[in-house]
Amino acid sequence: RSASVLTASRPMSLASRMVVAGLVIGSLKILDEFIYNYLVHQTQPDIVLKYTASGLQGTAAFTGGLASALLGLVINYGISIVAAGVFVVAASQIPALRRNLIAIGLLYGLAVLVVMHVVVDLSAAPGLNFSALDWANDVFSHAVLVGLPAAIVVSRSLGMTGSRAS
Repeated sequence: RSASVLTASRPMSLASRMVVAGLVIGSLKILDEFIYNYLVHQTQPDIVLKYTASGLQGTAAFTGGLASALLGLVINYGISIVAAGVFVVAASQIPALRRNLIAIGLLYGLAVLVVMHVVVDLSAAPGLNFSALDWANDVFSHAVLVGLPAAIVVSRSLGMTGSRAS
């Protein structure tokens, strides 16, 4: 009986699609941030999380210990769920977005990148000097790790396969 529950294919609700896509995106993005920043900038994961928290806390986040790091993690997933939610709702309501869902998802990821840079610039987070490699990683991670998973969750949840999903 439990196997049939796990394999039963019931349509996902809109809220479920938003949360699933957000959790996937948030996990992929934070792993990218941890790995990239450690390998390229020798920055520990807790500092990455505290930088995210500094958007609300300013530089105090860097001395805020575990609480600031956890706040950064919550912010990461919150933003990811909102970003996924916008895409999921739009793709559910606008048929034209579903005609080439993968390409639209990749472009949506780039749009999220632009919005994120505006938000960060307006926040209390200290400014960063981005190298060409930092920008390349940011473009890649937002297109492939934000937009693409959102598109895949939408295509799977709507039962789209083949050319309709790509």
